Amino acid sequence: FNPMFRRVLRLSVASAAAAAAAVVAGRAAGAGSVQPAEIRSHYHLPALRPRLLVAEEHQTQADPSSGAVFATMTAATPATGGQPLQLLGTACRFKYGFVKVYAVGLYGRNLAAAVQSSQAATASELARQPGFFEAVMGCRPLALQLQMLRSVDTGTMVQALQDALQPRMAQLRAQPAPAAGAPALDEFRQLLSQGLGTAGAASGTQIGFVFTADAVEVSVNGQVVGWVRDPQLAQALLQTYLDDHSVTPELHAATAATLWTQLH
Repeated sequence: FNPMFRRVLRLSVASAAAAAAAVVAGRAAGAGSVQPAEIRSHYHLPALRPRLLVAEEHQTQADPSSGAVFATMTAATPATGGQPLQLLGTACRFKYGFVKVYAVGLYGRNLAAAVQSSQAATASELARQPGFFEAVMGCRPLALQLQMLRSVDTGTMVQALQDALQPRMAQLRAQPAPAAGAPALDEFRQLLSQGLGTAGAASGTQIGFVFTADAVEVSVNGQVVGWVRDPQLAQALLQTYLDDHSVTPELHAATAATLWTQLH
């Protein structure tokens, strides 16, 4: 080290030690234990940051297929009923079987009713049980978080979701696909397009959907864009990730494993 730097360092350490000793001496009369905040205040030291490494390890979970990291709990918002939702499972959306487009996390709360009556002996059996994911989709509120792994322009992203939604809404409404839920689909397209803007769904973008009994909240990077109040659209969007033709089949096994663990 530079001699001048060593001298300044020795003076700083000595001054800090003297300040700490002064605080301790001032509290020796039995007024209680000395708190770190008192020493910082006396010497004008910056506030110490809490150790977050251990907490962060428990508060995040990586998707095995993509490496994307998800919080294990959502924030408590009006859309979630004022309480956080728990991460139930993650998966990766692949294109052409190998291109990683985005990772998705499913969040929920109070899903025990969906599995309590199950006679499945394993988590795999639970995932294959008829009606299981229909029961899961009925346990609102639920939330989906999409984390983009590659950049996709707004038009392509919105069209891809619409292509997944249209046939599902047609089945739910018993109407021809082009006409099924057209106003709700248009509103959904507009909200998502507005949220993504001209920048599109760039790598790292987070798209969120929170599902209540009859509506879905749309957000981009944590900012709520708006609501679509249409129960069929909300159900169709959940089905995109949870029905038998899910675009993310891995989400089935991951969700079933989480719920199985909670009950056993």
